[in-house]
Amino acid sequence: MRVRLVEEEAAWLGLREVWNTLLTECRISNIFLTFEWLHTWWQHFGRGKRLFLLAAEHDHRLVGLAPLVISRRPWGPRVLEPMGAGVADYHDLIALPGLAEEAIAAFWAELSSHSRRWDLLHLPQICGSAATAGALGQAIGDDGYHLHQSAGDVCPVLDLPATWEEYLSSLSRKTRMNVRRYARLLEKEFDTSYTVVAKPEEVGPALNALFSLHGKRWRRQGLPGVLVSKRRRRFHRELALALLERGWLRLHCLHLGDRPSAALLTYCHGNRHFYYIGGFDPDLDRYSVGTVLLSQCIRSAIEEEAHQFDFLRGAERYKYRMGARDVSYLTLRVTQPKARSRAALAGFSLGDRVIGAGKRWVQARQASG
Repeated sequence: MRVRLVEEEAAWLGLREVWNTLLTECRISNIFLTFEWLHTWWQHFGRGKRLFLLAAEHDHRLVGLAPLVISRRPWGPRVLEPMGAGVADYHDLIALPGLAEEAIAAFWAELSSHSRRWDLLHLPQICGSAATAGALGQAIGDDGYHLHQSAGDVCPVLDLPATWEEYLSSLSRKTRMNVRRYARLLEKEFDTSYTVVAKPEEVGPALNALFSLHGKRWRRQGLPGVLVSKRRRRFHRELALALLERGWLRLHCLHLGDRPSAALLTYCHGNRHFYYIGGFDPDLDRYSVGTVLLSQCIRSAIEEEAHQFDFLRGAERYKYRMGARDVSYLTLRVTQPKARSRAALAGFSLGDRVIGAGKRWVQARQASG
């Protein structure tokens, strides 16, 4: 096993095709680990960060990737963290089954040899939580470093049956009736149509509708929403075009006449669909346009023979009404035997509490609104 440190973007670009091939060989269905997602993130959010990508090779073949960057936090510490942080819901160290423990051990050997360049290794929302934590803990051993584990965010997932009717029958009687009733009500009172973006020229108008509807709904609650940033909007425009080319974009819109009234951004990778973000016209709450469009998205995923519809982070009640169950993830952090590293961990722990309190406040605001 040999690990190569990639610090220049040109060398990273050379890994594009083998990167996604490795994901396929690992049977990883995770849009957030694809080359397209991470490279687009780097283009828009990489300023001020240092690329620290580890590529593991065995018998001259790529068998593992640790897509990391070094960034400096406002309070001083240098943090080694995954690419995609801030806009991706899941992260992990990538390795072929059967070679994962050896690859993670090799990753750690390389990371520890560069310990002067970072103060804290921060790995949030790790998909292969138990396996990655176990292999990393074994690799670290007792040489003064310490692995800290904490619960990640709740991520509801819907296991999809073979048919739409089977899915409907799995819902509560009330939810099943509402899904059908709201769809019929819309069709009775409006010229209703559903579209899914299929061409590059359709991306811009559909995203504009999403940004507008998302912002309108959040402003009604006195909040800006997460899509108000121009940089985030540019990121999503470029990413949508890149994923459309690969066949991974699923951008759904509900039109009432010629008026877009709901938009839902999802992605498909492997046998999973990922519900990323939605926007719904709050003036049409009595028609529950969000539920209607979400139902259409789930139905489309079933027709594509997807195995899961992943709602990503957040324990919102509507996800459970639609049949989702919780999946647990871990956040892993590794400290070095020095005061600066322990201070960095304390800063992150405080940040966790502040973010948790903020999320609870937002959820309470949404429930009361």
